[in-house]
Amino acid sequence: MPSTGAGQIPENLAFGAALSSLSFLCTAVMSALVKATEELTSTAVVLLFQNLICLLFILPVTLHRGWGSLRTEKIGLHLLRAATGTAAWYALFVAITLMPLTNAILLTFSAPLWMPVIAWVIFRKRAPTATWVGAAIGFVGVVFVLQPNHQDFNVGTVYALAGAFFLAVALMSVGWLGATEPMPRILFYYFLISTVLVTPFAVLDWKPFGARASIFLIGIALTLMVGQVLIVFAYRYASAVKVGPFIYTVIVFTALIDWVLWDRAPTLFVLLGMALVIGGGMIAIRKKSEASLTAEAPPTVVET
Repeated sequence: MPSTGAGQIPENLAFGAALSSLSFLCTAVMSALVKATEELTSTAVVLLFQNLICLLFILPVTLHRGWGSLRTEKIGLHLLRAATGTAAWYALFVAITLMPLTNAILLTFSAPLWMPVIAWVIFRKRAPTATWVGAAIGFVGVVFVLQPNHQDFNVGTVYALAGAFFLAVALMSVGWLGATEPMPRILFYYFLISTVLVTPFAVLDWKPFGARASIFLIGIALTLMVGQVLIVFAYRYASAVKVGPFIYTVIVFTALIDWVLWDRAPTLFVLLGMALVIGGGMIAIRKKSEASLTAEAPPTVVET
């Protein structure tokens, strides 16, 4: 999340890195829980309860300073952030049900590689050469994972790549919001608007669920919320330049979970793709963050 004037604690890179890694471990666990619910209820229902439970948690935090804390002049950006964020999660959750968990996460979290492309196409904003080099390396990794010469086409790939695009736009919108909006307000509007957006789909695709699914749904929401809190604290202990690349730990954690729980050891192509996506993404994120730090103050930091 963006730094929102809460006060910068003296830098502790090791602690910041640990908090960031734990945040993305939460994301990996959440994704595994989503995988476990695929036979128990629909994707739309999972997404509805994820947002609704988180909204109930963030509401008292946001209203602690009164209803005036909800006043915003950036409602359009909040709508963009919620719409793209919701679309990203929905696409990822569907992809998880259609393909191996590691592949779905790897493709969706290639989102930072798409950010310079989107910035150039829409805003004609040029990124440093090193950012393009990093993005190109990462895209080669994506090709390794996709294996285009493979005979079987998995529609989950389309969902995962769509999720990457929407996630990239969501990350960019969080960065824009972070210049003026406090973190509780950003989260409140995200969970509120997302709940409203996904409710009709959940009603149309409603599938009753039992106690086991209820536990999974609560776990999905809690791991998301804990991950959000951890990343906020991580950015208080270290800058975006140093902590941002740890977003890719989610790929490593997911691969380990996929291997242990579903006995899906990553193939050689997936391992090579993973290395290229992580390496290229770290170059792209770091150079982009360094450019931002020299061009504007205070720096804008984003999370997933």
